[in-house]
Formats: sequence, C-alpha cells, structure tokens
Amino acid sequence: MRDSQRSRVYEAEAALATDADLMTIAECRRFVNSIICSRWWKAHCNLWSVKVFDGRGTSWARGGHFQSSPSKKGWGISLPKWARTRATILHELAHVITEHKAWFSGVEEWQWPKLPAHGRAFCRNFLALVGRWMGKDEAARLRDGFRDNGAKWVRIRK
Repeated sequence: MRDSQRSRVYEAEAALATDADLMTIAECRRFVNSIICSRWWKAHCNLWSVKVFDGRGTSWARGGHFQSSPSKKGWGISLPKWARTRATILHELAHVITEHKAWFSGVEEWQWPKLPAHGRAFCRNFLALVGRWMGKDEAARLRDGFRDNGAKWVRIRK
C-alpha cells in the first residue's frame, strides 16, 4: 500500500518544538525506558522491551519490528545522530505501537508492507505520545499541523 500521508506527517511534525541539543544514545535509551516503564505505555502497547539502536550505517530513523538474525528479533528503534530528539523518538515509538497493535489484531507480519506506515492509526498513536511526553501544547501544534497538511488520524476517544 502506498504511504500517501508520509509527507503530510513530516510537514506536521516540523511544527513541533525541537530540542536545542541532540541527545546521546544513552539519554535516548533512558527516555525510551521511562516511556515503556510507564502505566500509559502498558495501557496502550504493553511491550516490555524496545531496543534503541544507534543508527550506524543508515541515514534513516526507523521504528518497529526487527530481525537481525533468525534468533535475534524483537521491537526497536534506530536513531542516527540527527534523529536523537524527543519528537523523532516519539515518532518512531508510534511506529512500534502501530505495528504491535496490528500484530496482535491478527494482521500477519507479511501483510505489514500493505499497511500505510503513516496512516490514521499511526497518527493517532503519535499524537497520543506527543501529548503525554511533550505536553498538550505540542499535541495541539501537531494536531493543527495534521489538519493544515491534510493528514488524517483516528480520533482519540475520551
């Protein structure tokens, strides 16, 4: 499936506050661990382990299910130096949540390429993460960016 919202999501994300300094990989790991140890994470995803890779050998940030060898697979995010910001980490964790929910809703792994990587469910998850870890003002900025750029999302029910 075509990822038709990708550029719209990236444009909306550009409105988020940027960190003055990039985090070290150790700081990124602490930030991710604080998220996955939270009650919020357990209520929304319940993954007890998300690996944080330093992104060597790639210029792209990535998040989701990985398999580096037949015996080594799991969930993780890869963060090249430029991507070591709260907003990018939350973006990649939104991919993790979205794929994890697809996995446990019965969508087979081989079908994942057919799911839009930046679709409505991803946008909902990204918005929820930003609201929780960057604050309501940043979530409102992202939501406005989604609207302004035509990105669609599943509304979060209260």
